[in-house]
Amino acid sequence: MNKEELLQHLLNTLSPDNALRSSSERSLVEALSKTGVLADCLEIATEQSLPSHIRLVAITFVKNRIRNSWFISDRSPEQLLAHRIKPEEKERIKYQLIPAILSCTGNQAVLKQLTSSMEHILRLESTWDTELLESAHKMLNEHSDNFDYVYASLLLIHQVSKYHRFDAIENRTFMNTLVARFFPALETLLESYIGQISANTQVAQLIYLVLKIYKYSTYTEMPNYFTNDLNLLSKWCGYMFKIIDLESSSLRDLNAVELSSHPLSKCQKWSFANLHRLRSRHCTNENNQALQQNLITHFLPSILQHYWSVIDRWTQLKSEHWLSEVCLYHLVAFISECLQYDGTWGSIKEQLDPLIRHVIVPMLSASEETVELFEDDPQEYLRRFYDINHDSKTADVAANEFVYALTYRRFEESVVVVMNILNEIFQSRQQNMADEQIAHKTEAGLRLLSNVWMKLNKPSSPMRDQLDEITKSFILPQLSDSKYKWLQTRACETIALTTHNYKDIQLLSSVFQNVMNCFAKTSPLPLRIEAADALRYMVSYEPIANEVSPRISLVMSELLEMSNNFEFELINEIMDDIVSKFAKDLEPFATQLASNLNTQFLRIAEELLRLQNVDSDKQSSEETDKEYQAASILNTLTTMITTMTSQKEITFGLMKTIEPAIRFVLDNGLAIFLTEIMDLLESINYTLKVIIPESWSIFECVMDSFENYGFEYYDNYEPYFETICIHGFRNSEIANDMHLQQFLTAILRLLETDDYESDIGLVEFVYNLLSTVILSVGPNIEPVLPQILQSVLQTAAKMQADPNDDEIFQDTLKPFLKIFISCCFVRPVQTSQLIGQQFMKLIELWFNNENRLSTVFDLKLQILALISLLTADTGILSNYSDVILHRLIGCFEKLPAAIEKRVILMKRDMAITQLVETGEYDGEIFGEHDDDEELDQLTKDSPLDSINVVNEFKSFVSGEQQRLKDLLPPEKLQFVHDLISK
Repeated sequence: MNKEELLQHLLNTLSPDNALRSSSERSLVEALSKTGVLADCLEIATEQSLPSHIRLVAITFVKNRIRNSWFISDRSPEQLLAHRIKPEEKERIKYQLIPAILSCTGNQAVLKQLTSSMEHILRLESTWDTELLESAHKMLNEHSDNFDYVYASLLLIHQVSKYHRFDAIENRTFMNTLVARFFPALETLLESYIGQISANTQVAQLIYLVLKIYKYSTYTEMPNYFTNDLNLLSKWCGYMFKIIDLESSSLRDLNAVELSSHPLSKCQKWSFANLHRLRSRHCTNENNQALQQNLITHFLPSILQHYWSVIDRWTQLKSEHWLSEVCLYHLVAFISECLQYDGTWGSIKEQLDPLIRHVIVPMLSASEETVELFEDDPQEYLRRFYDINHDSKTADVAANEFVYALTYRRFEESVVVVMNILNEIFQSRQQNMADEQIAHKTEAGLRLLSNVWMKLNKPSSPMRDQLDEITKSFILPQLSDSKYKWLQTRACETIALTTHNYKDIQLLSSVFQNVMNCFAKTSPLPLRIEAADALRYMVSYEPIANEVSPRISLVMSELLEMSNNFEFELINEIMDDIVSKFAKDLEPFATQLASNLNTQFLRIAEELLRLQNVDSDKQSSEETDKEYQAASILNTLTTMITTMTSQKEITFGLMKTIEPAIRFVLDNGLAIFLTEIMDLLESINYTLKVIIPESWSIFECVMDSFENYGFEYYDNYEPYFETICIHGFRNSEIANDMHLQQFLTAILRLLETDDYESDIGLVEFVYNLLSTVILSVGPNIEPVLPQILQSVLQTAAKMQADPNDDEIFQDTLKPFLKIFISCCFVRPVQTSQLIGQQFMKLIELWFNNENRLSTVFDLKLQILALISLLTADTGILSNYSDVILHRLIGCFEKLPAAIEKRVILMKRDMAITQLVETGEYDGEIFGEHDDDEELDQLTKDSPLDSINVVNEFKSFVSGEQQRLKDLLPPEKLQFVHDLISK
């Protein structure tokens, strides 16, 4: 295809004629696979005489071809080779890209596609970075007075620094060289042009790139250029101060979108962001503690001091010193993060009252724009202001986080200031209920109150007795004022966040009635949802739960309808909690409720599949919202399974009802929901304690998914597989159990690798399941025990033989020992025969590492295995009876302490649950170093649950009394007597 034909086909792709457009698109895709056509297309994209829209189509085809085919090489699968870009054409494209960028500096749309193409190539051919920097250096040196050359050189430096931004500290040579080579020239640009940013868009674009280069060059580590001379870092902070201080009066006629995208705003944004990263990244980086201390001691106070002047100008005259939402975010977030340092707290404390009054409160207040959004686009309003998953860098988000951080870190020193401001806000509101501006400000008051409530409600708080009065004076008037629905919405959220023990039952009833009024069908969507959220917290109070109970099915149907019509995760979280609280009341409606949720999930999942099939580099917000909502539905179904347990028929019915949702996820490989689906299946098996025919049918589907793609997500499958082993394979006859055979084959296959370092967790996963299978199947494990032991012992031997894997062997030693101990319990004689000479070494390994086996389950398993070894005729252990017997007694001696520890953990969990329900838990009450494994075993079944080890020991003692007298000292004999006498 010659250039003229190529140009015509590009033009045809813009035709309104579908047939012509489709034909030309197919022709272009076919032609681009021919050598030379891609380079011709790139030349068309840079041809200045052509219309911009034709050039944009051309470069888009080039970018897509590079993105989809550049990675294909001679070693790629045969089906991809037809789409390969030949090496000579790759070189030609790389050679053309730099002059192409130089010629397109005035066309941002084409330039964006060109740099995107360059970025993709650089990711695949990292050695190209040196050539790009050489070109940049030449352009910057030889044409320093030409905008196009300087701009193009900065674009190249920007792409290379972006590619290297994650270089680890031991691989920073390239980045250190880049910075040392180019930053002096960048400083010259900054010193020459900062003053022209406001008036000259081209200059602003240059400075914007300089700031982005600084960002990527300092992204993870501070380069030597700065660490060797902190005066240079101080100089760059000074440059960013100057950019932040530039007046924005020339932008006053622009709308909000134009303001945020203006080059001056973007320069200020990255100045604030870079200064913020000095704190967030480099003051937390332990790789250079001297730098860290220097930044905290000298730089943070200096930046903070400058920010007070920025805030002063901004609060007095916003039109002259306008700052974008993201600028304000970084400004306030920086101050929030400085609260932790005593060296900066003094400065913040001096400014605290005006800071909260003139910065934080206005940022948290409603406005005409937010009220308009509430009325015109309620779903977007919810996402913007109430969705905790909505990650946005906006002023109100930073302000809210500031109040939380202030409360968490400096409550006692700040509470007087905060409470004075709150009193003023709500007193003003009480005196001027019709004033909309004061109502706007009251929203900030409610948001402040929500953040400080946790501390006000602590047992040690002197204001704890006043919480009823605060609720009555501050929250209730906003909750009952139907004139401002958006303020009622915030009041409902405040109720949901400010749980406490009401002393005034009349007040509690009044709050509840107002919440129910807000939940009415006639209320706007945001108000209904937040009212539902408030309701789920209010039903933790017994009088309210009793009042809601008779009409809970109506509440649930309302929530289901909302969930079906609006994609907002909070609705499903509310349903989840309501189901948990009122499971007994909802049991008569369980099947219908599950059916509705199943239908809703399938609809969303099908929509997600369609969205995933759309070719896109980034996940859309719509996709994310659907994922969150679908996951919440599955969580609600799991809650129904675990709480509606009065009759097994209910669980049977629920499982059959939701089976289509389970199969849809597994059959379509929707890995994003594997965690939720496996939790759901585990809960079904845990609740039923038996595997019914329908469950085996689902198991087959699970195994297909696991063997096809799911092994990559093995940790999601483990809890479900454990329940199958315990309740499905108990005492199974292996020869007749195809499910068990398939399971063991799939699990053992995972050990057929030499690369254990890549995933230690996979080895632990296999070991854990094997020990569970052995214990569940019991003595019937005999036919496959040789295969299991051979595979496990070969794996261990490989690890020990390779010095690089020895650490991995140590990390997997405990689950390895559990397999060996389980074998000793169920088949001691066969185990000793199969292992042979290594048997005693494994016994020694077990005994030398018994301190690792300290949970209640571990001790029970060891006791049972030791009894088996003592009673079995293994021959090889005949001379070690006294050692084994002493180990057995030792396990019994440790058991009471392990049981007590388990009881303490249970009480701790119950205490935390109670404190969460009353709003008093702040995460600080208990230590951080709990026994996670013991805690995990509390909520799981095990194959040993039905075995009473004391009874087993009694049976053992009754036949071994003489041997015990011969081997044990008097004090141990007394311990045994006391134990069996209980």
